[in-house]
Amino acid sequence: AGYIVVDLDSNIAVAQTHIDSIGQIAGKPVFTDGSQNFEANKMRYNFKSQKGLVFGVTTTQSNLYLSGTKTKIVSRDVTNRDTSFTENILYNRRAIFSTCDLPHPHYGIRSSKQKVIADKVVVAGPSNLEIGGIPVPIVLPFAVFPLKQIQSTGLIFPQGYEYSPELGFGLDRVGW
Repeated sequence: AGYIVVDLDSNIAVAQTHIDSIGQIAGKPVFTDGSQNFEANKMRYNFKSQKGLVFGVTTTQSNLYLSGTKTKIVSRDVTNRDTSFTENILYNRRAIFSTCDLPHPHYGIRSSKQKVIADKVVVAGPSNLEIGGIPVPIVLPFAVFPLKQIQSTGLIFPQGYEYSPELGFGLDRVGW
């Protein structure tokens, strides 16, 4: 990050962008943990509780790009019979997820709240499809999207959108 403050008394680290000499925002904080990679405007992490708050987060989960305004990250140790690992869970507010990799996606599903279990599943609260920044008046009360790359049935996310003078705007390669 461009600016980092670590307070050893409270076990809190804060990382954020800064303004460079020509007045541009520089030094976006990046957090990497195993296969997880987060980029944000500001991060706050407590080493003792293993919880963090991230503002303006952008991350990739399998083939989905997630962007949230405020995200809480919780790491927990999971022990099964034969293995133990750390599981990262993200709680997003006012987030959008899409297959479009642009900073402001052309399309996606915008939800008021989401829970993302890293490399497993995205569970979203009230959501609606957004195309070109404009919400479509179809509201989903909830949505569940698996993140594992296995063959299964379900919604095939659109790979783009198209325009035809005769038919108007449409989604490209969307289905079940």
